[in-house]
Amino acid sequence: MIEPNVFIAKVSKDDNGKYAIIEGSTKNINNDFNGVYYQSADGIETHGTPWVYTEEYPESDELDVYFSENNTFKSTDFTLKLYFIAPDGKKDNEAIDYIINAYNAFFYFVSGHLILYWDNVRKRKLLLALTESVKPSTTSVLSGREYLAVSFKFKNLFGRSFTLSDTTCFADDLSLTE
Repeated sequence: MIEPNVFIAKVSKDDNGKYAIIEGSTKNINNDFNGVYYQSADGIETHGTPWVYTEEYPESDELDVYFSENNTFKSTDFTLKLYFIAPDGKKDNEAIDYIINAYNAFFYFVSGHLILYWDNVRKRKLLLALTESVKPSTTSVLSGREYLAVSFKFKNLFGRSFTLSDTTCFADDLSLTE
């Protein structure tokens, strides 16, 4: 089984109108955030409703349909599920403080910026914006360890994913991070 490497980065539009990674902002979720463990991502292969304009006329027996020149889609939902777990040496309040700090650090990283998501399993990238409130779904003890399970809900701005090497809308070719 492939060990998933899940990456996120802050992005902004460059001078050419393409989305580019802000230097120094690329993070491997499992390695670069203390106590954060990837569980799942839902919505990577989802395609949004195509933007299509239609008109009906009483004198016509068919629908007039207009398509955009570049195939565009309505935004879709993307959910990133993570666990926040304290290391073995931390117990009770120290463990809870560690978990809460890790959760807040991740939350503030993905808030207020466009986020580029990609992984080495599906080899797709998505442009995301955190658009919903975030509430941990589980605060519990797992095998004697405190943990927090959290779902982060984003909007996929393009309503689809792209190959890692696609530079249609993106300045960065991420195929080398596979």
